[in-house]
Amino acid sequence: MALAAGEGRNAVWLAARGWEVGAVDFSAVALQKAEGLAAERGVRLRTVRAEFDGCGAPPPRGVLGERR
Repeated sequence: MALAAGEGRNAVWLAARGWEVGAVDFSAVALQKAEGLAAERGVRLRTVRAEFDGCGAPPPRGVLGERR
């Protein structure tokens, strides 16, 4: 699973090496480009459009931007 896959370069690279890859991103335009790149390279890539900002989990302690 490639999270925040963008235009899919890393996901397509993995797929070209035999991995079964799912690419997830919030941008439909980027995922369309990823699908085009996968087709161009002759590999299978599953894409999913999703947003990640609603998970509600607090950041780990010691990370920049930590809530106090």
